[in-house]
Amino acid sequence: MSHFDVRLEFIEALVLAVRQLSNDLDKEELDFVENQDILYVKELVENINIQKYPELVSFICDIKDCGYYTNLFLFFDEQFNFDNNCKLKVFKKKKLSDFATLVKKIYEDEKIVKIFKKYHLFFENIEKQYNNIYKFDIETIKKEFSTAFDVPKNIEFINNISFLINGGFSSSNNKTISYVKGIKYDKSNVIEKNEYTIVCMYHEYLHFFINPIIDKYYSRIININKLYEESLNNGLPKTYQNKKTVLYEYFVRSLSIVFAKTKVSEYEIKEDIKWYKEIGFIRVEEIIDIIEKYMENNMKFEKILIGPINQYLNEIKK
Repeated sequence: MSHFDVRLEFIEALVLAVRQLSNDLDKEELDFVENQDILYVKELVENINIQKYPELVSFICDIKDCGYYTNLFLFFDEQFNFDNNCKLKVFKKKKLSDFATLVKKIYEDEKIVKIFKKYHLFFENIEKQYNNIYKFDIETIKKEFSTAFDVPKNIEFINNISFLINGGFSSSNNKTISYVKGIKYDKSNVIEKNEYTIVCMYHEYLHFFINPIIDKYYSRIININKLYEESLNNGLPKTYQNKKTVLYEYFVRSLSIVFAKTKVSEYEIKEDIKWYKEIGFIRVEEIIDIIEKYMENNMKFEKILIGPINQYLNEIKK
């Protein structure tokens, strides 16, 4: 089941408030938030007065990575008390603990909870629509992932939706993995099905498993420079212009196709692979084939990476 989460809504609304009202920042850097023409969004953002809290602008301007920022909501409780054991590197210079203190202050002083209570039934209606369209079965997903990874028994998979987010994100702490998805909503009160939402769900969950494996074996992966240069020369977006990030995205995108193939149309799979190639991941089809071949023989991704995939990468001409 997919749900709104007031923690996620509020921390994204802080960015949106600054993005809309401040002229002191590069707004393209904050394109991970979405300003939809919805009364709820308008009311929520209007209650965040950046003239009253000018220090908020300096925090938002200092965000290092939108993925880490979106991940923050899992480290607050519903009263916006913060887990000070959080190790996320959210800001370039600012202290995360100071930001957390400011978040709680704004939430309490502006009585933001009243807005969420006011729109509670609205949220429930949208959740019902969304869950009728996307019937994510978490237990089935966990079983699928166990064919490629050692899935911790105590980890909880959750789905969160938001009107304030542009795209999809992966959020996690030591107990929870969340697929965070921005949803489009129009005045006809209808949410239209988009098959990529299913592919994206696998993509975002996969980061939790694949990224640490890449970190572990990074020094052993062959021809990283060549792979990175190929991607740069074939349309790699600025967001991904880091060697390790390219590896994360190559394998996350490949495995998301492997898992989603039986859940979406052949057309969707072809379009996704085409798009991946257009943004620099030109070897994605070959990597998909390798992963599928060895997963059919019950090999986990970690062994596929350091074995058959590394062998394939070794054959790339430098």
